[in-house]
Amino acid sequence: MLCIPIFGPLVLTIRLIFAWLKRPDMQFHKPEPVLGGTNRELVWWHVPISLKYGWLKPFSLNDVSCTLLLDGKGETELCFRPLQAPGPEHRINIHWGDVRQIPVCARSETDNFPLGFTAPYILLHGAIVDNWLLKPGVARITDGNHYFTFNNLINLDGGKSYGLLIQMKIGQTRYAEKRYTLNVPACTADNRAFALSEHD
Repeated sequence: MLCIPIFGPLVLTIRLIFAWLKRPDMQFHKPEPVLGGTNRELVWWHVPISLKYGWLKPFSLNDVSCTLLLDGKGETELCFRPLQAPGPEHRINIHWGDVRQIPVCARSETDNFPLGFTAPYILLHGAIVDNWLLKPGVARITDGNHYFTFNNLINLDGGKSYGLLIQMKIGQTRYAEKRYTLNVPACTADNRAFALSEHD
C-alpha cells in the first residue's frame, strides 16, 4: 500500500521522458544565397531547415509554420519554398531527410525585378502594383504579404544591420528559433555586402 502514492508520479515521469525522447529536433542550417536574373543581379537569402536524427524519435513534424521578428518591424509570417509548383506554402509537414528552404530577404541591383514563384502568371493577368516590383538596391523581406497580398510590404533601409529572429511553430506552439544578422548595404552599393549570417 505504501507504494501506491509513488506509482502515479513514477508513471508520469516515465511518460515525460519518452515524450522528450520522441520529440524531433529541428536544425537550422547556414543561410544560402540564391542568385537570379540574367546577370545574377538578384541575391535572395534562404534559411534551410531539417530534422535532426534522434534515437526513438519519429521522422516527421506536421503543421509547421514560420514567423520572423525583425528589429523595428514587428512580427510577420514567412513561407516555405515549394518542393513543386505552383507557389510558396504557409504550412508544411517536414519529414526526416527533407531539407526545406525558407526565403527570407531579397535585393536586386536592377529596377522592377519581378520576384515571385508565380510572377509570370501574375504579370500576364495585370495584378501587380508598381511598388511590388523590386527597386534597385532596396532589400525586401519576402513574407506572405509579398507573395499573396502585394501590400504591407517590408522594404529595408540601406546602410544598416538588422537583427532577425526566425521562429518555427507547430500549430500555435513555438517549437524552435534561431537568431540571424542581416546586413543591408546602401542603396547605391552592389550586392557584395548584402549578407545574412548566423548570430553569434
